[in-house]
Amino acid sequence: FAIVETTGSISVYQKYKDRPVTPAVLNLPDNNDPFPPFVIIDDGTILSQSLDFCGLNKQWVYQILKKEGYRLKDVFLLTSDNRGNYYLVPKEKIKK
Repeated sequence: FAIVETTGSISVYQKYKDRPVTPAVLNLPDNNDPFPPFVIIDDGTILSQSLDFCGLNKQWVYQILKKEGYRLKDVFLLTSDNRGNYYLVPKEKIKK
């Protein structure tokens, strides 16, 4: 429904029964869902600001690279969330 305010503006409100259900409405506990993934390595370059936001460090990056068997310059994309879940995309080798 809508209300015309005394200033002439219009305020629109959803009916209570049509509001979306949220975890707070259902009294569900907050389980600290991970943040969306951030780009950690972009075309072989470590993005320090993303590391800081995720609470990670360069040592973590080099451990992942060692575990996966890649060098920094061989990584096209590495993303991670604040829980350390990551996704690595290596650079494709150019065929001559």
